[in-house]
Amino acid sequence: MNIKVGCCGFTVARWKYYGQFNVVELQQTFYRDGKKIIPENIEQFLSNPLTMAVWFMDDGNAKREKGKMRGYHLNTQSFTVAENIVLKRVLDKIWNIQASLETNHGYKRLFMGVKNVSKFNEIVCPHILPSLSYKISSIGDSSSPVETGILQSVGRR
Repeated sequence: MNIKVGCCGFTVARWKYYGQFNVVELQQTFYRDGKKIIPENIEQFLSNPLTMAVWFMDDGNAKREKGKMRGYHLNTQSFTVAENIVLKRVLDKIWNIQASLETNHGYKRLFMGVKNVSKFNEIVCPHILPSLSYKISSIGDSSSPVETGILQSVGRR
């Protein structure tokens, strides 16, 4: 069996290194027949703030208009509408974050409006790598984690 691991498509020959991170297990959880899916136990993953932060660092972005923060996107376009609805419900159930579905290039993705920004920042900011803090901060944006001091208060890694 030639298992692909990660975005670079390393083969199972690199299992010795990647095996310690359970990457293959994660791949088997989130992929069926080569297609990315939302597993039945998604709540188990998304209830962890670190998982939320990693997801955002990989697939998230801030939505800004005229220099003002408008919310966050989680780019979930590879999932079906039904799977996006599951994600939306899980975010509400676990974190009390109300997301909506937004169309992007003909596909749906999650959008968390400005009312959810502070709560989302509280969850993910302690885990955001400094090199990716640009995804959540904007100088001069009064709702930015940089301006509110959230990132400074968690200490840099």
